[in-house]
Amino acid sequence: MLIYGFLFVLLCLKADADNVCPPDAIISGDGLTCYTPVNIQKDWQTSQTICSLVGSLALPKNAIDNAVITGVASETFLQSVWIGAVMTNGIATDIHGNPLKYSNWAGGQPLITATNTGVMLDSSTGRWYTSASANPSVCISDSRNCTSTPVVAKKQQKAAAVSATPPPRSYPSCMDKYGAASACASGWTYCPYTCACYKVLGVSYYSSAETTCQQLTARNSHLASIHSAKEATFVADLVRFNTTVDWGFHGNAQDNAIIGLYNGAWADHTEYSDNEMRPIYAPGGQSGGLYGQIITFDPPGYYSYVQTYDCQNNACRNAVCKYFL
Repeated sequence: MLIYGFLFVLLCLKADADNVCPPDAIISGDGLTCYTPVNIQKDWQTSQTICSLVGSLALPKNAIDNAVITGVASETFLQSVWIGAVMTNGIATDIHGNPLKYSNWAGGQPLITATNTGVMLDSSTGRWYTSASANPSVCISDSRNCTSTPVVAKKQQKAAAVSATPPPRSYPSCMDKYGAASACASGWTYCPYTCACYKVLGVSYYSSAETTCQQLTARNSHLASIHSAKEATFVADLVRFNTTVDWGFHGNAQDNAIIGLYNGAWADHTEYSDNEMRPIYAPGGQSGGLYGQIITFDPPGYYSYVQTYDCQNNACRNAVCKYFL
């Protein structure tokens, strides 16, 4: 604990001196990341949603990062915290489905039989263990988009790096009205960044999924539109935690989730922009047909990207509905 406390104080002073992190945040060992304690007791998915407003759930990249995050957790919370790792089908991955490059598991961990469980960091030991994703706990936010240059960079570079990312154009923030609390109907998942609510359906075809979305609520819900890479990641993460269980993997695009894209237009009638979609499409992702889907399984390596596929004549594993608040 002494070394964690020392790192906490040292890096706290460094962050204050260099002025590269938001208030209450601690700089990482490489000077590229700000770690912020989030004192809200929520399940893993909601914690990731809250943290996604500035970055994501923190995930240590190495032993130094693990020590820093442990120091933040022990000095702030005195309890275990959610981190940005998850168990799916017995495999530990980051929130994007990539294998972990670093881990610090406690003895007997991870539980390889665990499915759809999050990973917690013990603030007293720095060790990791699996926990049911529905369990409430606090978390540490990893605001990577706040400091994209090391702390040794010039002051003007650092000032640009910490500029807050504005919400998507035409979609006002809900934070002033709703805060981080859910403002959605029962069974829907709230995303403050998009000011919208989402729900995952099971095996579907495009037309039947759109009909189901419209019938779920009187609040003008449709198959989900996607207007930023951050929203795409949120939707893909949501599918991972609510995906169809009784499904034999096809090893192709049928394993992904349908969204509300058809022939260059969104089902909810929001504006479709080529410039907005260009960084969200997977390479060659517009060659698969007229119907859109978000990649959750295939092809590997393109998790949360968008592509087209004939979801009208081929059943897909999931579909995602959305309505705006």
